[in-house]
Amino acid sequence: MLMTIIASCLITVACNKSMVNNTNSFSNLFTDSIPIIKNSEPLLLSFNNGNSATVVNWQVTPNENYRISKVGIYATFTFNKGGVYTIQANADRSGATYIVTVSDSVFKDIDTGFAVRASKLIKVLPYEMDSFKVINPPFPNGFVWTTTGNVSYTNTSNNPAEFSFINGKTGTISVKIGNQIRSRTVWLSDSSVHDSSLDTVPFIFSDKLTITPSVTKDINGNQLLVLSAQTTYNYTSNTDIVLSQLDNINQQFTVNYGGVVMAKVPTINAKPASCISTISNIKVGKYPFVINYGNHTFIGTIELNAAGIYNFTWAKNNEVSIYPLTVQ
Repeated sequence: MLMTIIASCLITVACNKSMVNNTNSFSNLFTDSIPIIKNSEPLLLSFNNGNSATVVNWQVTPNENYRISKVGIYATFTFNKGGVYTIQANADRSGATYIVTVSDSVFKDIDTGFAVRASKLIKVLPYEMDSFKVINPPFPNGFVWTTTGNVSYTNTSNNPAEFSFINGKTGTISVKIGNQIRSRTVWLSDSSVHDSSLDTVPFIFSDKLTITPSVTKDINGNQLLVLSAQTTYNYTSNTDIVLSQLDNINQQFTVNYGGVVMAKVPTINAKPASCISTISNIKVGKYPFVINYGNHTFIGTIELNAAGIYNFTWAKNNEVSIYPLTVQ
């Protein structure tokens, strides 16, 4: 609930900033104060000078104790020390100043259910240590860890467990406790397929993923369930792709959405990022259906009946929606 309120307020602030800037002269600089945020709490700002293809530059004073993730006209900040910070955004000859006050209270991003969180989801380097923390386990011990990918190091004696990977595109860490399984997929930095025109970024803070299911058939007439996913925010071009991977372990279907591969240089025709996942091996029955969106986990069910109708059970939340819930 706290994340929802914060996200809504920040989106409103960002929109107001853009409108104020657009109603003043092209070179006008305005100043705005942001409500107090907590240590490690994500802060989303945006700056739009009317040209989405213009690169926005961000400068923080004092230039320390923060992280930034930039996507087109947006930037998400997290600060790890209390204090007052001045953030300046500029694009071409337009600029804006934001005064941010950070308290010493630490923000806690909480999953209410059983989940696994990775300390790093994207751009994981070869041999880089990545930790995977079990959140809200149904039992305090008896964790059974499994891995997929070229793993170079494993330490499961503690929670969080630690792993590193040698190379490849992705690596998946799964933990089974009792009869429940949770996993987290990370995307690795592979220099052999590096494209200097692209960048891989986390989802914009407060972004929402909309999943549209449909049914089709392959060339042999077998029924396929297609999941078309799309972000709410525009990223930087009209060809940006959501990172996704589908896993099926013991007839539990898990779709991992890790971030966005986007154009490094913004274009004027930016659209929401998207991707398509296809499930081809569902038998008649009812199964757990898990979506890992960023570092959050959402759980429902998927059921296929003898008439070839798929039914989703999915609780409403502020990050991932599925519609329609019944397709055939």
